[in-house]
Amino acid sequence: EHSDIAGFSRQEQQVLAALVRTHRRGVPKTAFDALPDRLLQSARRKAALLRLAVLLHRAHDGDDIPKLELSADGNRLRMVLDRHWIGTRPLLRTDLLVEKEGMPGLGIEFEPMVV
Repeated sequence: EHSDIAGFSRQEQQVLAALVRTHRRGVPKTAFDALPDRLLQSARRKAALLRLAVLLHRAHDGDDIPKLELSADGNRLRMVLDRHWIGTRPLLRTDLLVEKEGMPGLGIEFEPMVV
């Protein structure tokens, strides 16, 4: 947030700082305070997607992630995962369920589903 990153405007740097601050663990209440209202919703959505990407890639597993569905409607984010694939990854399954509880800190309602 306090760095001068060549090629990025001050507002872009503030968005990047918010994404870095919220990509793991809890979401600080002040994480998005520096952003203007017009950037707030998109920054929160980006943070939610980044958090999911971090979880899905956390193990650095060499196996491909099977096709998954991700849909967004307003502040609701729904992810549909393959039952067999997620069944072989109990830690990831637990992390996604915990993430369901953490997303409200971003103003996002997250719904992981298994089919």
